[in-house]
Amino acid sequence: MKTRHLDLHLLRCFSVLIAERHVTRAAERLNTSQPALSATLGRLRKLFDDPLLVRTEKGMFLTDRAIEIGRSVDAALALIDGTLHSNGIFNPATAVHKFQIAASESVTLAIMPSLISRVHQLAPSVTLCVRVPDLARIKQALEEAQTDILISFTKSAPSGLRSSTLLRQSLKVIVAKNHPDIRDSLSIEQFVRWPHAGHLIDTREGSTIEKAVEKSLNRLGLRRSMGAWLPSAVSLISIVAGGPFIATVPEAIANRLVDGAGVRTFDPPLMLDEARIGMFWHDRMQDNSAHRWLRGVLRTIVSELKFEQAPQR
Repeated sequence: MKTRHLDLHLLRCFSVLIAERHVTRAAERLNTSQPALSATLGRLRKLFDDPLLVRTEKGMFLTDRAIEIGRSVDAALALIDGTLHSNGIFNPATAVHKFQIAASESVTLAIMPSLISRVHQLAPSVTLCVRVPDLARIKQALEEAQTDILISFTKSAPSGLRSSTLLRQSLKVIVAKNHPDIRDSLSIEQFVRWPHAGHLIDTREGSTIEKAVEKSLNRLGLRRSMGAWLPSAVSLISIVAGGPFIATVPEAIANRLVDGAGVRTFDPPLMLDEARIGMFWHDRMQDNSAHRWLRGVLRTIVSELKFEQAPQR
């Protein structure tokens, strides 16, 4: 490959193309035409001597070479952008910037409305792109600048990542208002007798909250029965409302979604640690002025939400 023909614009086009895996959508993000970007893709294929994107019956797929190159390209672009921002002052009023944020559903429910509103007020040309994290590869995503920051119930940061606790949330137990057994109180006997609906992160394990419940029950020598596993913490509300199930959810979900949902809320009948929501980022972004600004806005809006705020690190 003749690297002298590879300029910064081509790298940015390549990064967006592999992220979108769709020429038209990538063209929209880059504010260019579909024919122009198709021509750019042709140049990239020639330069890398690889098809990069392959059309199949199920859509466009990346070649192994495209995935390999993409990691290096994203890391290089992040380094360039970080250097440019660190050499100057990030001015939110005039900055044109996009933050890639990984956040769980319950975190999104608790924080994102306030964060998005505040960022729009302070930085009208800054975009927040929020996605549910793939926790199995989140460290890689942060290292390769595919994600700027993770906001999660994850308790500790993997090596190489920075972290700071944003807030603490108590956990609540929800049951249907017309539950056949549970009325105005919830005992530990009822808690283990009736089936639970749990939040499944992937095919292997439950969420941090489900693990906390299991750990607390194990200390008591008790076991609960699982009636259902759901991929969404928010969907637990409707499952509980329609059956005899019990679910343990963060306070934000309990407070914001139970009204009119046909469920009632109880304090857990066993000792459960508070759920700590933290933000995590790669060490490379520690002194990036744009990133520091975002972390500051996050801390500010969390303190205004009247949650118990953890000490700043």
